[in-house]
Amino acid sequence: MGGIYALERISMESDKDYWPIMEILTVYVRKNSSAEIVESKRITPLAMDIQANESTTRKVSEVRKVSLDIQAVLTVIRRRNDPINAGKPIRLNLRKTYLRETDLYEANLKGADLEGVDLTGANLEGADLEGAHLEGADFEGAHLEGANLQGANLRGANFTGAHLEGANLKGVDFTEIDFTDYTIIKEANFEGAHLEGANLTEACLCEANLTKAHFEGANLQGANLRGANFTGAYLCEANLRGAYLDRVPDLFLEGANLKGVHLKGANLKGAYFEGANIKEANFEGAHLEGADFTEVDFVEDYTDSSLFPGVHNKHNLTTDQLSKVKSLYGATNLNPELETPLREKHPEIFKETTEHKSYRENVLQSR
Repeated sequence: MGGIYALERISMESDKDYWPIMEILTVYVRKNSSAEIVESKRITPLAMDIQANESTTRKVSEVRKVSLDIQAVLTVIRRRNDPINAGKPIRLNLRKTYLRETDLYEANLKGADLEGVDLTGANLEGADLEGAHLEGADFEGAHLEGANLQGANLRGANFTGAHLEGANLKGVDFTEIDFTDYTIIKEANFEGAHLEGANLTEACLCEANLTKAHFEGANLQGANLRGANFTGAYLCEANLRGAYLDRVPDLFLEGANLKGVHLKGANLKGAYFEGANIKEANFEGAHLEGADFTEVDFVEDYTDSSLFPGVHNKHNLTTDQLSKVKSLYGATNLNPELETPLREKHPEIFKETTEHKSYRENVLQSR
């Protein structure tokens, strides 16, 4: 390993040798820690069926950490600082390498080629992955808190159980990405990100910035979206069944911001909208069975049809949709053309629910 650190010293002292040394180091990793080579070594014969006089091989998947020399190379890459006079930057090539549980804390991987890399359980906290190629990469259980992934290509990547709290994901393409198994993405910036068809089942997106993000066809079933900002987001055909969209149980925090959100045809069965901002939200054809709209302000839902014939309420809601909700207790500014028949035929939905009453009493007691 002495040679690895010697190369690091040379790269720090000689600008002209910086990029050639980086290439030497990345080639070394690709050659000695290839995902394909490691995978083949993880398959081992375990037993012989003597009685049947036949050999049987069982395939066992082991969690294998990288060797010390590979981690040493990654440490050099992690703490590198591109010299101004080192010439035209060269994209680091670590594609299809095996980097499980490696330490890449605050690593400079801007624009790197990490396609198909296995980063299961790796520490990438605070890493700079802006513009990196991460197609098909495996981030299962990885730590990416505070990482910069702006403009990165993550198509087909796996984020199952990953930690992305506070990460910058602005403009990232997450199409058909898997975020299942309690992936934590709290306070992350997803502004303008593409998450069409992404699997975010039970993911935690608390207080995340999802402004103008695309969730068309995404699965957000059971996801925790408390305090998230959905301003102008696209959720057409998204599945938000059982998703939590209510405010965090803290007196000083507002509910989810759904201003201008597109929910056409979305599955919102059992979703909690308590205190949420749904200004200009479009619920056309959305499934609202069991949804909770306690204390929601429908202010822009009102349109005087006598003055504007043919104009529907701005939220595109129908009495049939709202007749299936769990609660409209404390809801304000609901279109009279919707509210009147609902109160006549379904008065129970305007009464305070047992859950809300208990919650309110607990809040009062905690003061």
